[in-house]
Amino acid sequence: MVKEAPFEVENYGGLVRVFSDGSVKRADDPYAKAPLKDDLGSVIWKDYTFDHSFSLQLRIYRPSSIPPNKKLSIYIYIHGGGYCYGSRTWTMFHNYCHHLASKLQVVVVAPDYRLAPENPLPAAIDDAFTAVKWVQSQFLFKDSASCLIDSADPQRVYLSGDSAGGNACHHLSVGLATLNISPLCIRGYILITPAFGGVRRTYSELLSPLRSLTNMENFDCLFRLALPRGSTRDHPLSNPWGPDSMDLALIGIPPMLVVVAGRDAFRDRHLAYVQALKGMGRDVEMVLFESEKHSFTLFRSDSRANTELMARIMSFIVATGGEAGKTRSLL
Repeated sequence: MVKEAPFEVENYGGLVRVFSDGSVKRADDPYAKAPLKDDLGSVIWKDYTFDHSFSLQLRIYRPSSIPPNKKLSIYIYIHGGGYCYGSRTWTMFHNYCHHLASKLQVVVVAPDYRLAPENPLPAAIDDAFTAVKWVQSQFLFKDSASCLIDSADPQRVYLSGDSAGGNACHHLSVGLATLNISPLCIRGYILITPAFGGVRRTYSELLSPLRSLTNMENFDCLFRLALPRGSTRDHPLSNPWGPDSMDLALIGIPPMLVVVAGRDAFRDRHLAYVQALKGMGRDVEMVLFESEKHSFTLFRSDSRANTELMARIMSFIVATGGEAGKTRSLL
């Protein structure tokens, strides 16, 4: 009897392909031929292993010139990719983190995480927690290998992420609210077009373009691959306001900046998220870019929208007790 060859059962734009035998094929970095950002050496970066059990690494970016006795804010950035693809090494994520470190004058920490469907959620979110704990550990031991203890201030920490990374930041804000991560002090969260879901379609989801990698049919594919087997998009890891989700009124969350794109299928979920948190008395700021699409921050860093957003992030950091941008002229 001839064994049937595996056939494709899921395909997210060629970036992630799943076959009937459970095997997964991922595309290489689609922007691998694009140049890595350098800015004439204004930022230096290095990789570190933060979880040896899963061989997970993170990349730390810091301005190459820091005044004596100066400690910069820490900006932990979690990349997107529907929890199914991407890495700190991908050109668009690397260049974005380089841009953050250069423009904001902060130390950026960009961790990888285990990818679905081989490692369904909450694996990636657990890895994000582990990365935060690793950052904490760097300030608990004088012989830490990273540059954090010499160049970064553990009392001024910000967590940010785009798309799936924004989703992860939401769950970090809930989970870290009850954990002792001293001497780290989380001053705020910056959620950029976070990937939230739900079974019932919103108006913006119904209007999402058919021929787009960021339409709802493709997003549905990523949710099927990322969520625990048999889950719907109302699972708490997808829908913050789902029937089984935690009551966020019981959680104290630090200040939050939510970045919304007007042409994003998730737009209505973002607006509802902000409105609900404000209704609970939470300190939530929203910035809406009507003409932009999902994950717009990763493309054309010099665009008007990205330039404005960088200024808004800088203002948010300063307003919440951090510091950003003030040492730029010293480079």
